[in-house]
Amino acid sequence: MKPYLGLASNIFVTADQVPDLAEVVVQLYRDNGYRRSRGKARLKFLIQDWGIAKFEAKIREQLPDLQTAGQSLVKGWTNGTALGLHPQKQAGYYYVGVSIPAGRLKADQFQAFVDLARQYGRDELRFDHSQNLIIPWIKAVDLPAVKAAAIFKDFSYQPQKLIDFGTTCTGAEYCNLANAHTKEIFKPLLAQLDAKFQFEQPPHITLTGCGNGCAHRSIADIGIEGIHAKTAAGDRVEAYKLSVGGSLLKGGHFNELLKGKFTKDQLPGAVGAILQDYQAHQAAGETFYTYFSRLDLAHFQTLLDDHLASLNPEEVIV
Repeated sequence: MKPYLGLASNIFVTADQVPDLAEVVVQLYRDNGYRRSRGKARLKFLIQDWGIAKFEAKIREQLPDLQTAGQSLVKGWTNGTALGLHPQKQAGYYYVGVSIPAGRLKADQFQAFVDLARQYGRDELRFDHSQNLIIPWIKAVDLPAVKAAAIFKDFSYQPQKLIDFGTTCTGAEYCNLANAHTKEIFKPLLAQLDAKFQFEQPPHITLTGCGNGCAHRSIADIGIEGIHAKTAAGDRVEAYKLSVGGSLLKGGHFNELLKGKFTKDQLPGAVGAILQDYQAHQAAGETFYTYFSRLDLAHFQTLLDDHLASLNPEEVIV
């Protein structure tokens, strides 16, 4: 419910040291963490109170031979997506990152990817941070055959739409913590928006069923969160609220909440109002986060207020 950005320690860990480090971290939390408080039973609260320097010092008391972090060579941030067809570090091989909208795959579809991996790869499939599928170890000579596979009529390895970059949690269909449904409405929502908008760099839209943020709503360009709400007539209804401007670039920034609540049928109009403004006024090559950064939250609130004003008063969610 209360996300924290991770803090970097001055520690570098080799593969053989990982088990020992993991054990020490668990011990530190066991002995010092707020385990009696359900609301604070997380390691992040202990680190926040101690500070990363003290936490690192406690680790080094038990593992004094750990190396220092050195210089990070990480460049940019992709939100964990690995979409598209790309050369591997190993010469002559490629990997194919396939968009799996809403993270849902039928058994026969999954079998088709398994067959591709067996025939053209090394019998291996992977998944990225955003619920998409990766087929590694494709030889250059086999790329035409792989791209011609029938399964790619239903799934894209050429990411260019909002649906390719969207992420969602399980939602109320299977999770008893969720306030609203997610996966069932996500594909229709983004399909409707994709039919209306086109972007060189599609914004990352995340839909999560509650405030726990399993779909990482806080770092999305546009985050949608399910909530309990009422209609003007007092009837209970599943509703959603919007946040904008999340990123892990430049130290990270959680997206910021906008005022307003919407039913699933009102979401295309609400999200569309934001996307329409971005499409009409973005600078050449400007990402959504850059666009958000040069404006202010009030600009996006005005967009949503204007949209709310266009709704029938009886349809407004309170």
